[in-house]
Amino acid sequence: MNMDQLIKTAYERARVEPIPNESFREGLAVLLKDIDASSKVTEQGLAILEEEIIGYLASRLQVDDYARQHPELLEVPIEKPVVVLGMPRSGTTLLSYLLAADPARRSILRWQLSNPVPPAAPERLYDDPRCLAMKEADAQSVDTSRKDLHYEPADGATECVFAQAQEFKSTYWESHVSMPNYSRFMLECDMTSAYEYHKRFLQVLQNGEAASWNLKMPSHALHIRWLLKTYPDARILWTHRDPYKVTGSLCSLISNAHNVYMGAPDIEFLASNYPGQLAEHVRRPMAVKDQLGEDRIGDVSYASLTANPIDEMRRVYDYLGDDFTPEAEAGMRAWLEENPQGKFGSHKYTLEQFGLSKKTLAPYYADYLARFDIEPEG
Repeated sequence: MNMDQLIKTAYERARVEPIPNESFREGLAVLLKDIDASSKVTEQGLAILEEEIIGYLASRLQVDDYARQHPELLEVPIEKPVVVLGMPRSGTTLLSYLLAADPARRSILRWQLSNPVPPAAPERLYDDPRCLAMKEADAQSVDTSRKDLHYEPADGATECVFAQAQEFKSTYWESHVSMPNYSRFMLECDMTSAYEYHKRFLQVLQNGEAASWNLKMPSHALHIRWLLKTYPDARILWTHRDPYKVTGSLCSLISNAHNVYMGAPDIEFLASNYPGQLAEHVRRPMAVKDQLGEDRIGDVSYASLTANPIDEMRRVYDYLGDDFTPEAEAGMRAWLEENPQGKFGSHKYTLEQFGLSKKTLAPYYADYLARFDIEPEG
């Protein structure tokens, strides 16, 4: 793929003038190099990737153009956001949805990623025509056969990973195909521009009205120091789950993405890449706890959250110092009733199908399991 041509097409789609800050070029260059070097990406996969890249770029350009036209939006701070992080597949989505059920909080909604501007008024977030159009499109096209893996409705709380994907520094992109260079890049790169864009994105969405943000992205754990630099007053919640179950679940999730883009999963890459990355998801927050104190990050048990969600949410609110209002509890209970565990079926996988075992993974998670009381599964 030609980067300049992709950017040109994105500008045409976004219908905006050139922006002065094209910091997205750094991550995009690494991403395209890995895609071009891969012999496993199918023609269909390549076409999907090209369309995704242009779409994410167009959203990025629209956000920055809107911020340029409305600089006063960038003067309204993002204060004390609640940030959910942890290993992927460790209950971050459940925790985020329960927080989002509190009417006092605001979340990034999935529809806003591709239609960010002009920003919707707070009272129109769920009936904005762009939201309703995406819901209708989903009803016509979403493949329900794999909702057991990960499903987000158009008006549901989504992940910051998709916002940072617009800056092309995001683990979203490396989940598509085998990308050894981009995967290393995501562990080593300077994430300053990604978090600067993330903040700008939120400031545009809130449109001059400060909000109590509920944010979620497992890989905030990888980049927690940039997170704290950008949001020094962030209130961080870390979900904890059996890392062996997490590893199998993540490899299964990404193997299904590989099917879309490569026609078959790259088992060797999954087994060699993700245990080390998952270990960094716990090593880096532990280092922050060591430096700033245990209480700087609130710990949330996946086992408790799934077994007794309301009780666990009361403990979460105690940690946050927020009132667990009747409205918050009612919203959470309604969401739980509408979304029982296993609503879309059971996600089945084993470590062995990816050439892994508890024995081979034990060195990656030894310090983590020694530090936290995590209930083993299966």
